[in-house]
Amino acid sequence: MKLSIRLLLLFAFTLILNASAFAQAQDARDDRAALLPDIDAQDIEIRGDFRARFPGIARQPILGFSPTPRVFRIDPNRMPFMESPEEVMASFPLSQLEPNLGPARELKEYPQQSVLYATAGLGNYLSPEASAFFSLPLGERMRLSGNLDWLSSEGHLEEGSVPGAFRRFGGETTLSSRLTTNGTLLLSARGRSDFSDLPDLTVQPRDIVFRDGRSSFDHLGGSAGWVSQRSVHDRFEAFVHYDYTGMEAGAESGFRPFSSYSAEATEHRFGGQASFSWAGRSIGNVFSVEADFDGAFYETATEEMIQITPTVMRRDWFVAGAGAYWQRDLDSGNRLKAGLRIFAGHDPVQEETFMVYPFVNWQLRSTGALRFEAELSGYMRNAGLQPLLTENRTLAVPNVLMNERTFYGNIQASYAFSNMVSATAGLYTSYSLRPVMFAPSEPSAGATGWVQPEDLFLIRPSVGAAVNISPRLLTVYADAHVNITEMGKPAFSAFPNTTDFAGLENYRITAGLRSTPFRHANVSLWADVIGTRKQLVSEFSAADIRYENTGSAFLLNARAEYRLGGQIGFYVKALNLLNQEYEIWQGYPERPLQVFGGISVKL
Repeated sequence: MKLSIRLLLLFAFTLILNASAFAQAQDARDDRAALLPDIDAQDIEIRGDFRARFPGIARQPILGFSPTPRVFRIDPNRMPFMESPEEVMASFPLSQLEPNLGPARELKEYPQQSVLYATAGLGNYLSPEASAFFSLPLGERMRLSGNLDWLSSEGHLEEGSVPGAFRRFGGETTLSSRLTTNGTLLLSARGRSDFSDLPDLTVQPRDIVFRDGRSSFDHLGGSAGWVSQRSVHDRFEAFVHYDYTGMEAGAESGFRPFSSYSAEATEHRFGGQASFSWAGRSIGNVFSVEADFDGAFYETATEEMIQITPTVMRRDWFVAGAGAYWQRDLDSGNRLKAGLRIFAGHDPVQEETFMVYPFVNWQLRSTGALRFEAELSGYMRNAGLQPLLTENRTLAVPNVLMNERTFYGNIQASYAFSNMVSATAGLYTSYSLRPVMFAPSEPSAGATGWVQPEDLFLIRPSVGAAVNISPRLLTVYADAHVNITEMGKPAFSAFPNTTDFAGLENYRITAGLRSTPFRHANVSLWADVIGTRKQLVSEFSAADIRYENTGSAFLLNARAEYRLGGQIGFYVKALNLLNQEYEIWQGYPERPLQVFGGISVKL
């Protein structure tokens, strides 16, 4: 019993000694650990080869770091047996590890945006001219832009039988306001006021001469629209518009009872359009729909020769259309767009018309320097009064407006031989019902109006080229096209010989060059070669209509400008340098050599 007690005391004493030694050793280990730097557990995990694996849990990389980075384009003959993957990466040039990005970019210098560019000058024959282009920021979300143009002449043929005074004054302004992140409100206003002296008119058999003829028109219009675009393909836009046009024309003879003739017309034109496009569920598919409406109420009043009271007619027309399209982005930038267009219209002659046209557009852009585009479709439209008055300044007698229907095909191709030289070629062909053709209103009236023949087949091949040595140093360009026309029936049923489409040149060539030889100076030279044009004229003595050829013309023009300090400058311009005698419209000779000079402002 005494022996057991001694053994227990010895065992307890041994435990106490071991506990004291263990505590001293633990304190020594803590002191040594305090001398080591702190190591984050994440660093230990990243630097080591340890990878935690938990069933059903996918471990995410920390801060996008991968301990085994991918190596691209390693030479198979290379033997990095003495190198780690990181050392192999460090020894490779960076350019050999990146994908091929194509040819090196060539940065071009483009002119800085200006808030105002305006010119004002004076030419011989008392011809003042002025033009202005402006884009004024009205805040971070609003901008006012537009243009104004003025050109007038006292006339260059006052000593002869054909007066030549005219005025061209017009302008347009647009207010753009971004009201939301994706939506923009657009408000536009436009106007125009023109007049032209008319050629003297001699009426057989009494040789009655109508002199001092003049045609004038005024135009006012406005539009409002909303554009919302959330992405490249998700876009919605809607616009409404209203336009008023009024014209007057007349001349005096002083010979009773054939004292005068006069014509008046007014047009109220209104309409709207909307379109919406969105991306499909499959990548590369885009769908779009559109709808539009265009219509007008117009009134004409004519008084010819011995009429006591004018002939007044009130008419109207409209064109409504809708379309649906599918677009597919193919490989390497190629694109296919297909759809259907539906039109319904009404006019005083054709009553109600209904047309359906396919729409196919294919763009080929995958062959580098070659660009190709083909389109096949059709449309219904009405020219309206204001565009006809703007195009033909001798227009004096308004007529009935009919809706034009056209089915067309267009092919365009371009090829860039280098960064400086490019060439284009195209072929446009169309078949139109009721196109507008300028002609005498009646064989006995003698004033210019228009007629819309039953059909017209048009073929227009074209070619072009451009040499761009530098965006500023020198640019040379040239374009040419030929018009081939054929009508199935005469323009006037009473005159079987009127089977040629009048007012369209047989060919036209435009060429020119632009250069900025040094800072704040620019020079431009351009030429127009206008082919022959057939015009319908009246034969009063025979009560007949025949064609006359206006002849061709070669018009060479030049302009030079130099700005002092980049803002205020001077310019000189010469038109018809070769002093050509030519006519665009029969009986109205155009101006010979004319020289302008003035100042320019760029802000």
